[in-house]
Amino acid sequence: MLQTERLVQLRESKGLSKREMSSILKLEQSTYGKYELGHRQPSLEVLNEIARFFDVSTDYLLGNSESPQALPPPISAEEFLAQQGVTNPALVAALKNFIDLAVKDSEIEVECLQKESDVKQAN
Repeated sequence: MLQTERLVQLRESKGLSKREMSSILKLEQSTYGKYELGHRQPSLEVLNEIARFFDVSTDYLLGNSESPQALPPPISAEEFLAQQGVTNPALVAALKNFIDLAVKDSEIEVECLQKESDVKQAN
């Protein structure tokens, strides 16, 4: 669940009103207000927009992390393997295929969660 006190603190730290924040997120003011009151949960898309705007992780907004630091930008499978010292071409190719499949699987899972969130909000 979204940590409402963190959302309020982040907004206030930027000197923004609820009206300004709702405008930035392209939401109705009442919708954003319900997020801060804990009466409504944002979609995954809106949660990501909030995290990007405040440069914090979604885990921080959800209370899963005490650190507000956003994750570093993603790197390619090749870059990751090079950082780990993997140089054998056959092993690099096999691991890259595995990583690509894992990423694709997680993208599908995120899409499913987004659809599930959208259905719950519609009801």
